[in-house]
Amino acid sequence: MSACLAPLKDEHPEMRHLIEVHELEWHRFLGGPMPESIEILDALHGKGVPLYGLTNWPHQVWPPHRIEGVENPDACGFLGKFRDLIILVEDNFGNGVRRAVKQSVFALLSL
Repeated sequence: MSACLAPLKDEHPEMRHLIEVHELEWHRFLGGPMPESIEILDALHGKGVPLYGLTNWPHQVWPPHRIEGVENPDACGFLGKFRDLIILVEDNFGNGVRRAVKQSVFALLSL
C-alpha cells in the first residue's frame, strides 16, 4: 500500500508515523468476522443460493487470509462460499467512469 499512501504522508508529515502503522500493521485492527453475518451466509449457502461479494478492500492486501501477519487466517474461510467477488478499487478516472462502474456492478448483482 506504500504507493497509494505516499501522497498522504507528504500531505500530512506530522501524521506519517500513524499512516505507517496503518500501512504495516493493518491486520492488527481486524475484529474478525461478525458471527450473525456468517450464520446468514451459511444458511444461504446451505440452500444453494448463489452468493456474490462486493468489497472495497485494498487490492494490495487481498485476500486478507493469505497476507503474512494475519493472526487467524482461518477466520476468512467464509470467503470460499462466494461464487465470485467484486473488489472495487479507488481509481483516477473521475465520477463519470466511477458511476458507470457502479451501475454495471449493481446490474450484475440484480441478475
